[in-house]
Amino acid sequence: MAWLYLIFSLLLLLNVAISIKPIRVSPLSNFSFAVGWLTSELAIPWFAISVVVTSLFVIYGASNSVVGIGASIVTAIAWIGLGHIVSVAYGAAKTCKDALEEGLDFKSDSNTLSIAGSFWRDFVPFSWKPKNIEVIRNIDYVGDNIKRHKLDIYRLASDEKSNESKTLYPVLLYIHGGAWMVGSKEQQARPMIHTLAPKGFICISINYRLSPKATWPDHIVDCKRAIHWAKSNIAQYGGDPNRIAIAGGSAGGHLCALAALSANDPEFQPGFEEADTSVAAAIPIYGVLDLTDSLEIGVDQLTHLLEKNVFKSKLKDNKEIWEKASPLFRISENIPPLYVIQGTNDTLVPPQMAREFVRVCKDKSQNPICYAEIKEAQHAFEVFWSPRTRYVVASIYNFLNVTLQNGK
Repeated sequence: MAWLYLIFSLLLLLNVAISIKPIRVSPLSNFSFAVGWLTSELAIPWFAISVVVTSLFVIYGASNSVVGIGASIVTAIAWIGLGHIVSVAYGAAKTCKDALEEGLDFKSDSNTLSIAGSFWRDFVPFSWKPKNIEVIRNIDYVGDNIKRHKLDIYRLASDEKSNESKTLYPVLLYIHGGAWMVGSKEQQARPMIHTLAPKGFICISINYRLSPKATWPDHIVDCKRAIHWAKSNIAQYGGDPNRIAIAGGSAGGHLCALAALSANDPEFQPGFEEADTSVAAAIPIYGVLDLTDSLEIGVDQLTHLLEKNVFKSKLKDNKEIWEKASPLFRISENIPPLYVIQGTNDTLVPPQMAREFVRVCKDKSQNPICYAEIKEAQHAFEVFWSPRTRYVVASIYNFLNVTLQNGK
């Protein structure tokens, strides 16, 4: 029993250590992501579970030997580490507040974090659909009845009746991540959508064609079609076509940023070249903002994935196409307001990429650029409801209120 206790304590400490100091060397970076992601965003539940497990070990006498005492010491160190993780996570509140104040000249008030929920909510890492919103599922935004060309709409359940007053609400269109190869509209950004929809936002979550079956630029073409559909049709669901913002995480963050920075580019709009696909604001979250590794920060795994499955061509042979697909090479003075969000511990998308992207945006753009670099956050951190997530979501709410001039 004592040895089992020691194994448990060592595994707990290993998870905590990797969460705080991730391994960035391939192929361990993927392992580091999985461990760090689950530990850092579930630190409070992990602590509660470890207390229960440790108590059972102690009750059954596992701590009465030298090995057991050693296990108790290791467990105590791991708990200190978990305390550090939680403390840093709550620091995201200030990071996000500072990002908005710097980028928008926005002075937060008492409502800035009020929608983020209470401390006790952090013990439950999953987000369930609030009772006061409804979901309209599987709307075909292309008209070809393809499964990957469907979207869902989340809105206040009373919207259909209240829309008799002709009130139109701001819109957030979300693009899921998954390395351009996996994922679906039902899986990601639940905390964000479940927070914004009750506050009067019309939230859209879309599917798009995935590789390896799909080949670039199929993915961005679908996103553009979804934006075009929203501009043409969202008013009948209570949304304002003039106040559409987009957001996305990871590969979805790439598509989100690219869509915002390539508005009305006919190359990405085959068959609907004249359609207006501009957006009012964009929120790329841990997005892949440069596919070419022009910064030489070492993304060999990413390049190999893109060459084999997405572009199906070598970067060196088609660099111009890859650059056109990279938001970093699309920055101009007329880009919409951006809120870029990136974790410092991200082992899949290096934070240097976001920093350089934001630097160039601030140099060129005439519109607000906000950047929140979330300390010790891993990739996909906002999938779970966690302290970081609730403060990031609260800041997104405020960013959209300002940029979309939403009075709610």
